[in-house]
Amino acid sequence: MKTATNELLSEPYTDIDNVVHTNDTPEYRLAKYKTEFNQHLDKAFMTFYYILTELNVMMDSRAKNMMLVSYNANNNTGEGVWYPIFYDMDTQMGVNNTGKLVYRYDVKDTTPGIFNTCADYPRLANGDIDVDNTTVRYSVLWSNFRLCFAQGKDSDVALMYRRLRNGVLSYTFLMNNYNNNLANAWNETYINEDAWYKYIRAMHETEIVYQTDASGKTIYDELTGDPIPELDEQGNIKTKEKGYAKLLYAAQGTRSEHRRQWLRRRMALLDSKYGAENKRHRFAFRTNGLPTDGENAITNDLSYSL
Repeated sequence: MKTATNELLSEPYTDIDNVVHTNDTPEYRLAKYKTEFNQHLDKAFMTFYYILTELNVMMDSRAKNMMLVSYNANNNTGEGVWYPIFYDMDTQMGVNNTGKLVYRYDVKDTTPGIFNTCADYPRLANGDIDVDNTTVRYSVLWSNFRLCFAQGKDSDVALMYRRLRNGVLSYTFLMNNYNNNLANAWNETYINEDAWYKYIRAMHETEIVYQTDASGKTIYDELTGDPIPELDEQGNIKTKEKGYAKLLYAAQGTRSEHRRQWLRRRMALLDSKYGAENKRHRFAFRTNGLPTDGENAITNDLSYSL
């Protein structure tokens, strides 16, 4: 999507706030998005999806792992109301799509390279954003959604977030589902055996080192067609580790304790951001800065400004 051209519109456009636009400006495009949003997308469903992906830091679920469905769309034109649904939910709670714990609980959904939901308008001709001389891809859909419906504590997102936090979206409910209903369904013995077989044992597996030419291509025996092993000074075939040690990070067990700490802190952060004061005033602290048990316990190093 290219940037606004500032060219004269074919006819004046009056937005939902009765502001008249005459040129193709960023303000006009955002106003058009907001005005016509309900014609194309279900706002309540989008708002819930936005909250859940922000809460759990499900960055891929706002991009390649999001699908759109409709129950009334025209088969030929696609016109109708669409809903986002989850496809692959492997990136959440600090974990990226390789299984590594890489994201803290306090990441923002405007941080380039994570959610790709930027609060700024594109500055490059092809629609990308230039951040510190680095081209960053971003989502027009979610960037505009954030600007239109997630700004301030009276926004659609903030109002729904508070309703959810006073209902089903509780720390206790989420932990019961993540840890008790899902993670604890797997026997610890199986998890440990899996870690041993896939990661610990595999660390020491070796493979033969074969001769290569100047370009790095493997040299093969002209008679047998087999690759020619490389020999050490004693005439023994050289071997090397397969490199599975780099995968050892994936032996994380059930990660239940990580989820308890990470989600408790993340929920406290968003409670502050979206004005869930009834959740904020009951925070418990220890003098050493570690959170106590319970939904509202939190460390004292949190801050968030809108």
